[in-house]
Amino acid sequence: MPMPAQANSEPRILRPPRWRPTVRALCLIAAGMLAFGAAELPALASMSAHGTSVLGFELAGSTSRLRTILTRWGDPGRSAAERHVLLDLGFIVGYGLLLAGICTRLAGSLRARGRDRLATVAALLAWAALLAAIANLVQKLLLWLELHGHTAQPLPAIAMACDIVTFGLALPAALFAATVAIMQGRASRHVSEP
Repeated sequence: MPMPAQANSEPRILRPPRWRPTVRALCLIAAGMLAFGAAELPALASMSAHGTSVLGFELAGSTSRLRTILTRWGDPGRSAAERHVLLDLGFIVGYGLLLAGICTRLAGSLRARGRDRLATVAALLAWAALLAAIANLVQKLLLWLELHGHTAQPLPAIAMACDIVTFGLALPAALFAATVAIMQGRASRHVSEP
């Protein structure tokens, strides 16, 4: 009796998420992400104008530094930070889905061209983009709690760690996606030229 063929024997993490968005869907996600990003610009400017930028807040790391920031901001800065946290949720969901979607599409394209190692990297980075967004969402929850009086450790330290994880996972995914997309665009132009 013949053995049933296995669909794919590599571990799930080495394959991209099953969601393979269309280019139109990615454009809509990008537009939504940019809209949320633009909507939060006034809040970011207000936070900076009241003494500390968003990165200073996210990377406070200690209770004393966090309390100094919140005191310096006063009510106007805290209100701006609240608006930022809420609006940033849409931006985070947008960049997570966008990067994961682009890396997923690249993984399929690379695998179809026989570039299995690069396809595996793209698949891993699709997952990394989703994990970055999750870490960023956890951070926003912690920042919201901090804005409402929960300034004791370990919240500031965990929020800072989430920020580091977010950048450590999202940045490679974004750089890879941009680099490979540009390289594929150039390669397709050279093929179509006479």
